[in-house]
Amino acid sequence: MSSQSAELLSRTLAGPREQKLVTSFFVLYKTARILEAKNETVRQQLESFWSTFEPLAREHDSVSIKVVAGRYFVNERMVRFDDRGLSGAAEVLAFEPL
Repeated sequence: MSSQSAELLSRTLAGPREQKLVTSFFVLYKTARILEAKNETVRQQLESFWSTFEPLAREHDSVSIKVVAGRYFVNERMVRFDDRGLSGAAEVLAFEPL
């Protein structure tokens, strides 16, 4: 792979922080749906999500999470993310073909 190709790929692929953000978002979402807001597990998941979200928000001024055709993006950078994994994201989102 040429250095130009490697540079382009690094600009379009998100890193481990973005992967962690997407995972913690879905874990928080699922946890909050089944437990009361005051539950300790919900609080822990919220702290986990916030500890990932806050540095990204400070660095980029804003953070967006998008799903396009089954692919996940944070700030327009594609995240390598298995939505059938522990996050359970596939159970949360339902996609209809266009």
